[in-house]
Amino acid sequence: DQVVDLESKIESVRESIKNVVGNKDRAGREYQQLSQELEQLQMETNKKIKERDSKKDLLEEVKKHLNEKEQISGEAEKKKQEKVKNAEKALALYTTNLGLRIEVPKTQQQSLILIFTQINKSNPNEEFILELRLLENENYHLLNSVPQLSNLQKLEDRLNQTNNWKGFIVHVRKIFKEISKKE
Repeated sequence: DQVVDLESKIESVRESIKNVVGNKDRAGREYQQLSQELEQLQMETNKKIKERDSKKDLLEEVKKHLNEKEQISGEAEKKKQEKVKNAEKALALYTTNLGLRIEVPKTQQQSLILIFTQINKSNPNEEFILELRLLENENYHLLNSVPQLSNLQKLEDRLNQTNNWKGFIVHVRKIFKEISKKE
């Protein structure tokens, strides 16, 4: 009877060993599967971190580029306002000292009409007129004048070569003054 008891115990121990070995194999497989899942998750995490860092870098680059554009735009606007201010000062000076008025015809926005007064001492309000147009290539084309100037083409060439407005206006004024003296 004791032998049967011992054999039963031996069989029970053998079953326990089989279970432990089976559990160990199952645990090993689970461990291996979990290790693979962990490795895959780490790779995905690293990939996401790289994507995030890449997007951060791109965002910083875009912000930097935007700031540069804003700065350039601000500087350009400042220069533009300064040019307008200087042009307004010069125009006021020309108007008061030289009797020059500049008009833009409503029908042709690319044209300018320069109206000179205070040229003829006996009739200071007499108007001497020169009409010109700004062409697409940023050159000027002198259209006509009152009184008629015989050297319009020469004046046009000189203005387009030098692009010196102040000198051009002074020169045209002198020509009108000479015409006024002859009349």
